[in-house]
Amino acid sequence: MSESVLLHNGMIYPMDGQEARAEALAIREGRILRIGTAAEAREALPSPDLEIDLHGRAVLPSFVDNLTILSHEIGAKVFLDLSGLLNVPEIFAMIEQATRRSERGEWIAGYGWNKSHWGWQRFPHRADLDLVSPHHPVFLLSSDGRVAWTNSMALEQIGIRRDTTNPPGGEIERDSTTGAATGILKESAVDLVRPFLPRPETDVLENALRDIVRYYHSVGVTAASTLALQGEIELLTRIDKPLGLDFDLTLHVHNHDRELCAERGWKTGSGVSGFSIGALWAAVDGTLLSRTAWMLEPYVVNWDLHGIQITPGEELEDLARWCLASGWDVLFHASGDAACRTVIETLQKTGFGCGMHTALIAGGDLVSEEDLQGIPKCRLGLCCNPIKKVTESDAGRTYWGNRWNRAHPLNAWKQAGAALRFSSMEPLGGWSPLKALQVATDPAQKGMGLTLVEGLEALCSRFSHTAAEPCKKGLLADGASADLVVLSGDPARVSSQEISDLRVDMTFYEGNMVFNREGQPS
Repeated sequence: MSESVLLHNGMIYPMDGQEARAEALAIREGRILRIGTAAEAREALPSPDLEIDLHGRAVLPSFVDNLTILSHEIGAKVFLDLSGLLNVPEIFAMIEQATRRSERGEWIAGYGWNKSHWGWQRFPHRADLDLVSPHHPVFLLSSDGRVAWTNSMALEQIGIRRDTTNPPGGEIERDSTTGAATGILKESAVDLVRPFLPRPETDVLENALRDIVRYYHSVGVTAASTLALQGEIELLTRIDKPLGLDFDLTLHVHNHDRELCAERGWKTGSGVSGFSIGALWAAVDGTLLSRTAWMLEPYVVNWDLHGIQITPGEELEDLARWCLASGWDVLFHASGDAACRTVIETLQKTGFGCGMHTALIAGGDLVSEEDLQGIPKCRLGLCCNPIKKVTESDAGRTYWGNRWNRAHPLNAWKQAGAALRFSSMEPLGGWSPLKALQVATDPAQKGMGLTLVEGLEALCSRFSHTAAEPCKKGLLADGASADLVVLSGDPARVSSQEISDLRVDMTFYEGNMVFNREGQPS
């Protein structure tokens, strides 16, 4: 049972659609008992177990990561975390250490490399890995999850030869002269390796998930939605609710697993092993960093490169119609302008989102004004990471040229009727919710410039995947679930550039203090 808590002398943002701020709130049995003036809150809770003087600090509904890929984060915890490495020698050193701890022939797996951090435009080569790991197959996944860097032994074990054809929606990169595989596998070609990778034991999986949730709590996040990759729904649902994670997790299920879901009677809003089921999802294309985002015009660095279309339009239409008939929300990953156009055409042709269910787009990085004007009136949401406008700027200008000036048009999507929701979609260690808010509200960032209230709504709100949510998550109101965050200051009293300098001092989930920067018991 959670403590009763009284917070007062603060600037409390109810996020209930009203501009009024409160100065105090009382929490009892996991819910907000009263929000309002200090006198009103104290009258409702005269003898709290814990009383906190906010000293003018801001209180908001806790933050939401509306889209991540949890299995990649777990992989970085269980195997090798490459996300903080800034050059190739550091990666080689980590792999060499891993080979010393492993028997010959055991797989070495790592997650999170980013060639942009190394100052490289080209992809690395299998021969580079062969030098440090000739007797262990190696699988290293890029930070965006779209490219695998493998060595010769890995290619041999998974059966990739000179005559192996590209899988639909993927590419086995080859040397332009010899035709031999370079060790780089893109998009669906990455799936060729997954069956060979070691699977963590359930207790290891659970410990990794606990670590991830602790990080989330430290940045004010108490809810996330994750893409379950094809075949991973079984892996993630091995974790049971008694873990007591103090966290809400929604699983978006891969389109290719929909028959499994149908057999089990799952659909949007179902509860499975303590998780909620969200949408069925499909990837339309890849990403900018991996040069697999599907573009109408070619990449600047290669006149005949348009990226990769992973899922054809007919399959997207089939997915949308299946979801309509079966009671599912649908989610499309679309980054490039060709991919976004295909998604919009799918919505036009199928009428998805015109009823009770929601169409979600993950990315929406580049889209034409004409295509946005063609979006039908529907329940539409955009999962986006504003931080990429900054972190991918160099790559954007290199690969997309002047088109980068139109990238990440959050305001345009909003005006077209999309509900904006912020998400990480990159290694968690590099994602800060307050940095996302800062970039999105910075008027200097072309296409962004959200108001503070709009940015907070995108940061604190989640998509509803049920007909009703009695816990009233995402706002602070009498009777609402006491999921909230205490900041070190007030975002309304600093410039947009200073928002990311604020800290998360406390995080509450259903009335329990799950994070306290000052070290009080939680």
